[in-house]
Amino acid sequence: MSENIISTVAKNNLVIVVGNRPQFIKLAPVVEELNKRELSYTVVHTGQHYDHQMSGVFFKELGIRKPDIQIQLNSRLHGAMTAEILEKLESIFLEITPKGILLFGDTNSTLAAGLAAVKLKIPIAHVEAGPRLGSFDTPEESNRLIVDHLSVLRFCCDLYSIENLKREGITSGVVNSGDVMYDAFLKYSGQSRVTKNGNRKSIYLTLHRPQNVDSLEAHLEILDFIKQCGCDVFFPLHARTKAKIEELDLMDKYKSIESLTLSEPLGYVESIGQINAADVVMTDSGGVQKEAYFAGKLAILMLPEGPWPDLISSGWLLLGGWVSQQQMLATFKRISGSALPDVRPDFFGVGRAAEIIVDELVKKRLL
Repeated sequence: MSENIISTVAKNNLVIVVGNRPQFIKLAPVVEELNKRELSYTVVHTGQHYDHQMSGVFFKELGIRKPDIQIQLNSRLHGAMTAEILEKLESIFLEITPKGILLFGDTNSTLAAGLAAVKLKIPIAHVEAGPRLGSFDTPEESNRLIVDHLSVLRFCCDLYSIENLKREGITSGVVNSGDVMYDAFLKYSGQSRVTKNGNRKSIYLTLHRPQNVDSLEAHLEILDFIKQCGCDVFFPLHARTKAKIEELDLMDKYKSIESLTLSEPLGYVESIGQINAADVVMTDSGGVQKEAYFAGKLAILMLPEGPWPDLISSGWLLLGGWVSQQQMLATFKRISGSALPDVRPDFFGVGRAAEIIVDELVKKRLL
């Protein structure tokens, strides 16, 4: 449905705004809980991830109904995209007058929806509130910080997030819900089985951040690592990563490596299947590092800092920094020669996050 055709959408509902792959995954357990209780809501898809691999496939495989309102975007630059989403959401909110807005994570869609809602005095509930990297090297840091301060309900995945909010003076409306991504993992893990070839170790690799994929130098480092790591590497290409590889005319170099398997972006169930089959996960994704932990896999985060300190202190996650062949190899050797940590605590709850979130939304009368 286009944003221009909203006359049939129910008014005075909870409005849930999503725009990218991780948000579709986080949406699934929440709407399942809402449906179970026969509670009414409206889903708005901002179009931030707009092709089938990054959007439609997730709604289908996770059993989420099609968005009630689908925005069509013209802009791809951060500022222009955020402004366009804000403008279109403001018009939608004015017409359907939501009781409350439910937002996930830290995307441009999250920021735009938060700004549109607060100016119209619509209460905001923010899922995955509180994680901090401590720098603004990634745009997500400013997005999540601003939305946390605009919200009336803040659902935190872990205790560190609650402490981060406390340091910023936010103590009311903070709920330790656990992580809806863990809810989703428990439901969908095991639905896709991947068979390994031979006894070689395998790496599941995902990279999409500009610092890791936007330059020729970065890709040459990645190529060198894949050639030298001695493992089978499965590398699903994010849209921006694939575009850069093609722009730099490096696709043939990637395809020439026998130990490397490239693929289009995966659906959620397939992605979890690959993580479960891998020996080590290497990623610059905030969500994939947690999915590795849920699967009991050691992981390397290709960022200088991580938003989930418990993963690092517990030994399940190592920081690899921005991509460099030398650093990647050194970190991989450390992790591949290590035994799994003795324990895997419930840092992210026990799989009841969606239930807790809906309970609080009902108490706050946001739906």
